[in-house]
Amino acid sequence: MIARARYIIIDLSTYFLVVVSNSNNLSDQFINFLSPDVSALTKAYYKNQRISKALSDIASSRKLKRAIERAGGIDKINDALKKHGFSKFNDAVKEVGGKENIDTAIDLLKVKDSSNSSSKNVAGDKWEQIQLCKKDPKALNWYLDKLNSRSLVAFAKKAEANGDKELTDKLNGLIKKRKKNVQEAINQRVQVNFRLSEEESSKIQEIQKWLKGRESISLLNQVLNVKKLNTATSLTRELLNISIEYLYLASLNSLQLTALAEMIVYHKQYFEEEIHEAWDRDAYEKGFYEDEEGVPHYWESYKKLFEFRKKELIIQTASVQFDIPEKLIENTFWDIAEKKADQIIMQLEQGEPLDKVSQLRSDILKDFID
Repeated sequence: MIARARYIIIDLSTYFLVVVSNSNNLSDQFINFLSPDVSALTKAYYKNQRISKALSDIASSRKLKRAIERAGGIDKINDALKKHGFSKFNDAVKEVGGKENIDTAIDLLKVKDSSNSSSKNVAGDKWEQIQLCKKDPKALNWYLDKLNSRSLVAFAKKAEANGDKELTDKLNGLIKKRKKNVQEAINQRVQVNFRLSEEESSKIQEIQKWLKGRESISLLNQVLNVKKLNTATSLTRELLNISIEYLYLASLNSLQLTALAEMIVYHKQYFEEEIHEAWDRDAYEKGFYEDEEGVPHYWESYKKLFEFRKKELIIQTASVQFDIPEKLIENTFWDIAEKKADQIIMQLEQGEPLDKVSQLRSDILKDFID
């Protein structure tokens, strides 16, 4: 009997392909993201209206979803992984700046395959490399994107001097695009011009006196170097920056908790259906048996293990979507999100709340019922 139970546990571990990881490096993120179960769950979440809405409020989730769409979908990414192998795929993603540029990483792998070159040969003579890449438009685009703006300007002049109109136009177009991006980035930056009130200015002065002789202070989980806060302006700016970062992380926590709660709701709603499907599948494929009264062997153990593995899978998928460590989700977010999920389920079961007028009429009816 013990051996039988052990067999079920090992088999379920294999079925879910779940490996618990507490690190948050790019390699682990991609191991999780490209596993069949996380990929399948990601697709299911994107199709679910409530979860998709919650994820769309989080910048990291929006970037990942756009990156997946640009790359042609999760299946296309998995195809690239099978073709090139995890190590090469992961290196390409690092080279292009992270998983928000998956489509560029896939193009880079194609370029390297077609030119039969490695990332080391790309560092040769830049002008010569441009001439080699001209044979393949994707290779050329990829290589030019790697160059800094000063190099682009120099090569545009060289191409024009050589009478290469096509390359000149491409380089000038890229230079123009970069200028536009820089200007847009500047325009989007918030400029704050204001004077502190007399009372606030007095408080800043008192703080400066208090800081004299200190090397550092702790504030909102950060250690500040007092030497860099030697003027009223630098002190005020640093306090503002810390407050912004603190409140931003507070807002991000709230958005991610909501999204995680919606993920849990999704699984709680379909849990019974999912576990019975899994049991039937395992009973058929691996030969589970029922006793003479038709009661499945080890059902309760199977149910607990299924629930545990499902939780691990949700945490893995959320970690990829939120771009935060699994340990943070498991140890801090999960209990809060699960309580929030129970509240959401209760609200869904009760239906939409009454508007103010309808609620008033309901209360009056209770008071004056015959």
